[in-house]
Amino acid sequence: MPAALMKAFLMPPLPRMLLLIALSALCARCGAGAPAPEPPCDQHDAAKGIAAEAPGSSAAVNDRALNDAIAKTAEALIKDGKTVKMAALIEQLKQNRCRAKLAKPARQERSISEVYAQARPSVLVVSGIYKCDKCSHWHATNATGYVISESGVAVTNFHVVNVPKNETLVAATAAGRIVPVKAVLAASEPDDIAILQLDGQGFQPLALVPDAPVGARVCVVSHPDGQFYTLTEGIVSRYFVTGGRKKEVPKMAVTADFSKGSSGGPLLDACGNAAGMVASTTSIYYSTEKGQKDNLQMVLKHCVPAASILKLIEPQE
Repeated sequence: MPAALMKAFLMPPLPRMLLLIALSALCARCGAGAPAPEPPCDQHDAAKGIAAEAPGSSAAVNDRALNDAIAKTAEALIKDGKTVKMAALIEQLKQNRCRAKLAKPARQERSISEVYAQARPSVLVVSGIYKCDKCSHWHATNATGYVISESGVAVTNFHVVNVPKNETLVAATAAGRIVPVKAVLAASEPDDIAILQLDGQGFQPLALVPDAPVGARVCVVSHPDGQFYTLTEGIVSRYFVTGGRKKEVPKMAVTADFSKGSSGGPLLDACGNAAGMVASTTSIYYSTEKGQKDNLQMVLKHCVPAASILKLIEPQE
């Protein structure tokens, strides 16, 4: 018997009772005399920038670690000669048709949480790699894209690729897989589409589905201003055309929010299929005086319809 308890039994009744109560409370706090277990450590992989997922929870993203991992991996890929020069990728933007084995659309509606969880592995960080004039390190400027074929065919915006100052393009998955962009397979500048070939196999694709109706519930997974894997929700608000009379281009407007860095992100329908792709925003101001716009009223969110992407692809069986 522990000495403290032996001493307690030899004491008068009232002091003995008080001492036993105190000892009981102490044991309850410290796990009945055993050392308290240490709290689990933060099990994130710094190279991936994403925390390990606990059952029933969403994975937390370490934005800085992921951005740093992209830049460092890209630097190693460039050093090893495994990347493609941006000039070559920009030249390939002239191609307007390609072939790809596309995923079959899902038909079962899901909750927005389920749509996000299912789509997240398919959503890419598409990064232009460049050197600034202040240091000798490589840096990443990040946009969004998504995979449409297990073989690594992916889509993003034309304007994401057409940046001559960049050295090359790489793409990262939510799991931290970082690969070079090997080629531009097809593109359309008026539609703001670029179809890419990533290095490697075994990617998780999203299915493309055209013609989500006005009023349909949609969501966007993208990287607004480096806030990686952000989910927003809204509806399809209208379809419209842009461009001149010789080249009218279909676009769709949605109410799901996005900003710079979201370019190329998937617009997902209620089943988790890609109904389109994030493209641009237009701000509406109440007045303009002496060239100065004042009183911002709305920011319109414009997307590329999936039908426009499908026009550039000859499906493979």
